Amino acid sequence: MSRSSNKKIIPIIIVAVISIGAFALIFNSAPTQDQANKIEQTIVSDKIEEPIQEIEDVSEPESAITSRLDSNQNPSQLRAAIIDQIHDQIPNYEFQTNATRMLEDAGYQVDLYTTKDITVEFYKKLPSMNYNFILIRTHGGEGNPDEEYPTRLFTGEKYFTEKYTVDQLSGQVGYGFPFYDEDLTKFQESSENIYDHAYFTIGSKLVKEGMVGTFPNSIIIIGGCQSARSHDLMEALIQRGADQVLGWESTIGVIDNDKAMTLLLEDILVNKVPLRDAVAKINKELIHDFEFVSLLKLFKSV
Repeated sequence: MSRSSNKKIIPIIIVAVISIGAFALIFNSAPTQDQANKIEQTIVSDKIEEPIQEIEDVSEPESAITSRLDSNQNPSQLRAAIIDQIHDQIPNYEFQTNATRMLEDAGYQVDLYTTKDITVEFYKKLPSMNYNFILIRTHGGEGNPDEEYPTRLFTGEKYFTEKYTVDQLSGQVGYGFPFYDEDLTKFQESSENIYDHAYFTIGSKLVKEGMVGTFPNSIIIIGGCQSARSHDLMEALIQRGADQVLGWESTIGVIDNDKAMTLLLEDILVNKVPLRDAVAKINKELIHDFEFVSLLKLFKSV
């Protein structure tokens, strides 16, 4: 961990292939479990040309949403984490610097975690680290949408068959392969062992059963493809104590994600725009400029 101071993606799922644009993300499937408890959710959006499932607005009053960011909390107690899982592969120092500055100016003590810091054990203990605000920049994707826990986020930890064996057998931990498409083609023509290039992934089952502690009514923003498509990860994080969780409904390009996340932080931290309105602004003003059409979804505890 370091203290802060200063193409198209193609997830190839083992049971399904979904085109999302310069990487191939291959996930293993998790075993089916009992249905998760439903969490009321809010999709904050303006209508766009493609059909979008509308969910009843159950958001709390704007004043309650913004209170998590107001100065009525002791600034010395506010802590934020920037979790940049794709830093080693697609670094964006400007994004890290700007996000850190805005969070610090808003009164947060900021910790920056990059690829090698982000292990399965890191995610297990994340709730107990007492971060009020968590910003995640990551590879993500969805396995079989018919499974109960399809959503997966990458760690920066290389996969080993003999590691986390119990977690793998229980479905809390999986694995995936981040490749540029041209690298994948070269790899398929070679005799290399594909598992030498795998990384551990985590999902909602680990959040529900493997994490330690609870989030302190945290705001969690997940800048990763399909992180909110099936809702299972969003629901699990709220059950684990998060107050509000944001994620992308579908594929999002890295450049588009970084632009949207920067605008979101500027609105809620600098301009004091209510979170719900800031999300609606992104979905209204940026979506037609995205390489892939994706909505930013907001979920809240009730």
